[in-house]
Amino acid sequence: MRGFLFVCPLWTTCLLYVSCLIHVNVEGFKLFPTAVSISFKAAPKHRSVGIIASSSPNIETTTNHTARKVLVIGSGGREFALTQALLRLSSPEAIYVAPGNAGTQQLSPPVVVNVPELKPNDFKGITDFAQKHGIEIVVVGPEDPLTNGLQDFLRESNIPCFGPSAAAARLEGSKAWAKAFMNRHQIPTARHATFSDLTAALEYVEHQTLPMVVKASGLAGGKGVTIAHSREDARKALEAIMGTTPVFGPAAGAEVVIEEYLVGDEVSAIAFCDGDSVAACLPFARDYKRLEEHDSGPNTGGMGSFAPVTDLTTDIAASIQNILVTTVKGMREEGHPYHGVLYGGLIITKGGAAEDGREEVKVLEFNCRFGDPEAQSILPLLSDKVDLAKLMLQCAQGGRFGDTTGRLAASTPRDLTTKNNTFAATVIAASEGYPTATGSIKPHIIHGLPLACRVPGVCSVAQAGTARLVLANGARVVTVSGGRVLGVTGEATTLRLALLHAYHGLSEIRFQGMRCRTDIGAQAVRSQPVRVAILGSSRGTSVSKILTGKRGVFEVVLVMSDTQDANGILSKAQAAHVPDCRFLGADSGGNGDSEMARDTLEEKIEVAMEESKAEILLLNGYRRILSPRLCRVLRGRCLNIHPSLLPDFGGHFDLAVHQAVLDAGRTSSGCSVHFVTENVDQGPVLIQKTCSVEPGFDTAATLKAKVQELEERAWEEAVRVYQEDLPSIARAILSMSDPKTF
Repeated sequence: MRGFLFVCPLWTTCLLYVSCLIHVNVEGFKLFPTAVSISFKAAPKHRSVGIIASSSPNIETTTNHTARKVLVIGSGGREFALTQALLRLSSPEAIYVAPGNAGTQQLSPPVVVNVPELKPNDFKGITDFAQKHGIEIVVVGPEDPLTNGLQDFLRESNIPCFGPSAAAARLEGSKAWAKAFMNRHQIPTARHATFSDLTAALEYVEHQTLPMVVKASGLAGGKGVTIAHSREDARKALEAIMGTTPVFGPAAGAEVVIEEYLVGDEVSAIAFCDGDSVAACLPFARDYKRLEEHDSGPNTGGMGSFAPVTDLTTDIAASIQNILVTTVKGMREEGHPYHGVLYGGLIITKGGAAEDGREEVKVLEFNCRFGDPEAQSILPLLSDKVDLAKLMLQCAQGGRFGDTTGRLAASTPRDLTTKNNTFAATVIAASEGYPTATGSIKPHIIHGLPLACRVPGVCSVAQAGTARLVLANGARVVTVSGGRVLGVTGEATTLRLALLHAYHGLSEIRFQGMRCRTDIGAQAVRSQPVRVAILGSSRGTSVSKILTGKRGVFEVVLVMSDTQDANGILSKAQAAHVPDCRFLGADSGGNGDSEMARDTLEEKIEVAMEESKAEILLLNGYRRILSPRLCRVLRGRCLNIHPSLLPDFGGHFDLAVHQAVLDAGRTSSGCSVHFVTENVDQGPVLIQKTCSVEPGFDTAATLKAKVQELEERAWEEAVRVYQEDLPSIARAILSMSDPKTF
């Protein structure tokens, strides 16, 4: 057991005392005895100014410059996102990524250079490399090297490291230690018990309320948590963690935490810390840990995320900030100043201490690094005014987070400048068998990466489990090399639009065994009305009621037409007080259907949709065929209504459709709302409405009138799907990839 010498200007000595604890640390649970352990703790202090661990040399804290040469440690999507953000925000001379992946290798050569021979736990190799190449800041992505002491090792050589010491990283490295820390500092968390003895743990779960949560105390790659809905589930989880062949290794399974199951909305809070304070907060994010839709299936490292989370009250946001501040303050008081990223995995729940039903925030876990995939969603939101490398350097050196007058107060963290009115959403594509597959991963070729990168609104395709392979014919391809293969991030002015961009980007990518969740962000957008644009050439009969919107469900923000009829759709839109009504101009259609005329028209359509922040486009009686380019740009966002039950009678127009139905002797007809693709009337059908056909009575005109009565309801139901059932939209988008591309 190491001792610590605390340097404190007000004290001449600092006492250490020994406390004997029952190793089952229980809060609110029945006590089951097991081994006794000895824990060393610093004596209580009345002031915590200037406390530093004597084992770390003092690094100069007067930095006011950015880091020109950066070494990023790691090989996942998080490290890709960090490298991409450093490139965008700090323009360094060189970024080395060790070991990196196929994506970082191609980010921006020669500025970005992979160092594949340098492994995250090769501390001496990292130190030697940093000294040889004049590295000014080492940015550590994964948790393992931090908990093993990489920051401590680098500080011995006076190399700044953006990440906590091994002692501080115990917040993530040992869930048992973290729970005890939270108890000491009155940080709200789930009621829990910790065990180092399997027999005692098995006995304990027989008496607890279901469901319960079983967690490996040590690092398990984000997979060491089981929500046990039965006692058999709990027993299996304990055997897997602590049994004769621990699946996460003997270190991770040396202790286990069993805690109550909390119900509520989760949020990820990530802050930059400079040893003294929570110096800056990043936008709150929400991630999705479970493998399958509806938060089912095994735990993973994360299958998607979005930021910012905007449904938090001011009180909840203040509670989150207070938890982060209390944590950093507590670490400082215990002699382990916290530098780098502090990640709080939190849940907003009702009940418990808030007996009146008020919401309260509790800590599920702490991490000592950026979340993955949260980093992919958060970092693109940072404004160009943020010099990320400089902030990291200031955090690593401590005490001066851009404050020229002195240290920032621990109680006043500030938000980093972010882009105005911008959301980002990330969807992860995983390999077959993830996260339970064992053995080697088959190096399937990944198709469509360049296409995904070119999708409008996609700000990042962060490769993670990828590698480059040279085929026998000399061709260079990217292949699967890991469980979570890549993440596609969409960026937009609304969360729904960011999600649509992300799924569009993912639809361009294919590899054998690819899987993803289709419900990322779905619950969050249910409370947000859909922003609708309408494009038509006719009178707009079937959208007359839709033009006024439906409170809380959708709002029509834009109506466009290529005709200027006094009784047309623009007149109806103006009467309904639609905020943006646009005649696209005679010049856009003056040459019939020529390519030049269509290009001009479609450019105006795109500009109008962007300016109005429209999320989807409804084609209603539009007499032109969209170009393949625009169909691709608007994949999943453009709907048409056709007056038949597709796929039957596609390609016909107006009365000709209804006459074809009559000529075929059909006894029913109707309308279909379908996605617009390059192939006319062949996109996936979203909504269909039917009506009867009366032989000998119906004519093309009477049948048209029947179908038109259905169209308005069909439109409304189709728009509702974007609000209430986004997974259906995501699945449709993913089905639209062009097989010829692959």
